[in-house]
Amino acid sequence: MSDSTCINTENFILDCREVENLIPNSILSELCSKNQERLKALKFFEDISSSAVDIRYFLDIKKGTRMKEVIQSSNPNIKSFWEVKISMSPHILSCIDNWCQVNWQCSSSGECQCKISLGFGESTLSNTVEYLKQKSPHEIARIIDKSMVSDWEKMGQVVMNWCIAESPIRA
Repeated sequence: MSDSTCINTENFILDCREVENLIPNSILSELCSKNQERLKALKFFEDISSSAVDIRYFLDIKKGTRMKEVIQSSNPNIKSFWEVKISMSPHILSCIDNWCQVNWQCSSSGECQCKISLGFGESTLSNTVEYLKQKSPHEIARIIDKSMVSDWEKMGQVVMNWCIAESPIRA
């Protein structure tokens, strides 16, 4: 039965916080090359990623991740994930107030100063798309970090399923 009010959709659940977490470091580096604040965020991000690769998938790429957000989360899985990851990452530990870590509370009544990561800005995804539009498929394939290839291929398969269709049959 055909229903002209129904739009075909498909949900695709990422294995990370948001699609920005799948932007390779090499692309972030290109996007940050002319902005000192973003270069600082990239260095911070690379240091964290080198100590625990899976952490990069759960950071807030646009705004940055602060300890206060983790502490105030109502989801116990988020708290336990970060409690383990923070203790395993010397770089993150050095950026978090000792009192906050020991008591698992925020000592600041204002803006949290305990930065798990710095952000790259709200336009990170759109800047990435514009950057990729200038690259050939072969160049893009070389840019993607080996650890992210399967994620990119899964997303690509979903997109391809929606973009390729047979020609309509004409009577």
